[in-house]
Amino acid sequence: MNGNDSLTMQSLKDAVSLADEKLQLDPKQKVRQYLLVSGNEISCALFSPRKNTFLSLDSISFNPALEPASLLPALKKFLGDWKLSRPADVIASRLIFVSDQHTLLPSAYFREEEAEELFRFHFGEEKDSTVLSQMIDCFEALLLYRVPSSLLSAFRELMPGVVISHHMAGLAENFYLQHKNQSEKLILLHHRPQAIDLVVKAGRKLILLNTFTCGTPEDVLYHTLNAYEQLQMNPENEKLLLAGSVVSGSPVSKLLQSYIRNVEFAGRPSGAGFSYVFDVLPPQAHQALFTSVLCES
Repeated sequence: MNGNDSLTMQSLKDAVSLADEKLQLDPKQKVRQYLLVSGNEISCALFSPRKNTFLSLDSISFNPALEPASLLPALKKFLGDWKLSRPADVIASRLIFVSDQHTLLPSAYFREEEAEELFRFHFGEEKDSTVLSQMIDCFEALLLYRVPSSLLSAFRELMPGVVISHHMAGLAENFYLQHKNQSEKLILLHHRPQAIDLVVKAGRKLILLNTFTCGTPEDVLYHTLNAYEQLQMNPENEKLLLAGSVVSGSPVSKLLQSYIRNVEFAGRPSGAGFSYVFDVLPPQAHQALFTSVLCES
């Protein structure tokens, strides 16, 4: 075992591997690959455009979170193992990068040459990084986020032609599609290790899209109730949808339900089917990965 294997094994917290037998029966079928990468998780899903269906999921979690320098060796090992176990003809790849630092602005006011300056204004200077932009079409907004340049180069070298996305883009698109005809305010809370993403909409208007660091269930409650208060929303009336790594009966969900009357778990993402092998997962799980299918043009 080399140093990279040792690091990955010591940090490995949990693993999921699901695959429809159709992948084994037809290993040359054409699929799209969706790969989510963060310090806490590497996940990969295969999607059949012909069937409009997700066929597999492979996911590993890390605790403690990996630093960027350790993330790249872990990603290379993951991709190497995955290619051995998931034979298929990958016709396109999309990498979903999870980043807490992002900002949103109306697409009509965006100028590509101003992206770096706009991002520095919000988050300060960071050497050896690249600012990327992504449209969230449903809200006519542009998302800016930053990726370490070394990681970005490695992603493109490992997967030639890969399209890079931010994890919030698909979440926002799916939230809009599933609830666009609801005129009242609605909050989506996407939970992940050490952070939450909050998206708030009213009708077809985006009100809030932000990320908050959260180390405890009490942190999650604080930022959620603060959003209710700042946006003049009533916890007795306006619904909270939970997605991501939060599950029923967990300390986070119990605490939220004790302060917010109408709490529900999000359903599976719109616009795609799921093989029966996904029935073992709660519908709200891995939403940042699965909703990225909505980012395809």
